[in-house]
Amino acid sequence: MKLLFLDIDSVMVVWNHNEAEPPRNQFDTVDFTPECVIALNEILDKTGCEIILSSDHRWNHTKEVLDEIFKHNKCHKSPINITPLSKR
Repeated sequence: MKLLFLDIDSVMVVWNHNEAEPPRNQFDTVDFTPECVIALNEILDKTGCEIILSSDHRWNHTKEVLDEIFKHNKCHKSPINITPLSKR
């Protein structure tokens, strides 16, 4: 099985940090940047890989909510798992 370890901030969500943060959606997250979604979907489609989320978002959302976030952002797949949570 091919795996893609994926972060969200500065990978799927890109904005000019000199500007105000984009608005938050119903999940209290910022929508993914469309160009990043296109690139992710191309990688997923060409490789057949699965996503393992390594982002700090894994602290704040259940696997079910992460699935909704990825679907909301039109990603072809959602994370199948997350990297282990270490003590903060």
